[in-house]
Amino acid sequence: MLELLLVLATVIGIALVGLVTVAMTPPLMVELGLWGLAAGLFIGIPPAGGITSCSTGH
Repeated sequence: MLELLLVLATVIGIALVGLVTVAMTPPLMVELGLWGLAAGLFIGIPPAGGITSCSTGH
């Protein structure tokens, strides 16, 4: 039952994104998409010096 609700929520979410895309101007949706990609890139990059290359376990 939970899986069915998750699939239904996903389909409704995709439909809403499509509706918003048609309702808003395409250049604005492109800009929002680029901002989303930039935010994902910013979140995915670790801070400088935060992660060392390989630890030897010592």
